[in-house]
Amino acid sequence: MKEVTEWDNNPREMWVWGSEPEQKRKAFVIWIRSDDYYSRVIALDKSDHDAVYSFHHCAEIEQRRMTNKELARWLREKPDREWTILGDDSPTVFSTRPYTKSEEDKPVPDIVAIREGDSPWFEPFIGGDE
Repeated sequence: MKEVTEWDNNPREMWVWGSEPEQKRKAFVIWIRSDDYYSRVIALDKSDHDAVYSFHHCAEIEQRRMTNKELARWLREKPDREWTILGDDSPTVFSTRPYTKSEEDKPVPDIVAIREGDSPWFEPFIGGDE
């Protein structure tokens, strides 16, 4: 986990914590002050009805692309989950993910997008539970 110290004007969910790193939790960071005040990370806490809190530190939530096996299992968990190939002229939507044994632990290609129900298509990332 790498701490973020300079703000890039890109609000997003991040790990946040005060003086004790073991108390980190996820919050939606909206600003990082550039000075060294006591609490310099300003974030919304969704678990507390979007209350605004300040924290000492924040870090990116590390994510990676799903593997073929993880995508296949994710699809089987709920019947309304699907995947497609981005940029395909005749887009086909799939509800299962076949793969060979030799490719089960390889990340799905960058052209794969997933969705649940009628949600927008998104990239098949996993992780962030550090």
